[in-house]
Amino acid sequence: MPQEPQRATGRRWSWRAAHVVACMLQILGISWAVTIAAIEIESVVVTSPILSLLGIVVAIGPRRSRSIFKAAFGLSTLALSVGVAVWISTQSLDPSKAQLPVTAALISYELAFIPLGWLAVYQTLSLSELGSSQATRGQQFSIAQLLVVTAWVAVALGIGKAMIDGNRNAQILVATSVCVLTSLGIGIAAAKGLTFLQGTGESDPITSAK
Repeated sequence: MPQEPQRATGRRWSWRAAHVVACMLQILGISWAVTIAAIEIESVVVTSPILSLLGIVVAIGPRRSRSIFKAAFGLSTLALSVGVAVWISTQSLDPSKAQLPVTAALISYELAFIPLGWLAVYQTLSLSELGSSQATRGQQFSIAQLLVVTAWVAVALGIGKAMIDGNRNAQILVATSVCVLTSLGIGIAAAKGLTFLQGTGESDPITSAK
């Protein structure tokens, strides 16, 4: 009987860890996919379905850690994939004509939504520790948060607009820089997470209870 609460804790930890990993994979996948698209735009045919499926998993998430920010981040890849497909189809763009404008749109997207992905990671970790009533309040957002997100999206769109007027080399440079910084951030976060788990003994809650 005493092991049941520990087993429940272990299951909650496992789901939380799995969705944190899913969020980080989506963040990393977006940065790499945009970089590859900047080099070869036809790569979106492969990367878009993969990131869309991963985004749906992220958007669903554990019940207690669901939030508007997390849902927006998760479903954004699906929305972007559909939008780009419709854009290319309706405009009858061949790869050479789609390269610059579509890459600019993808760079705007990653600049706007990768920070939202980090917020999703934070909320997955923090809201999972709260009670149901606290978690419900945590899923809400303030006017200040909304203004910050709106301002950041506007900045990202402005950078994307500049990318349209730029050249392909500039797009590759920006996309690669974001990819490198994102990869470093993921690596640091993963290393700190492993260090924390080893220090607290949370890597196996059920075994540690025995």
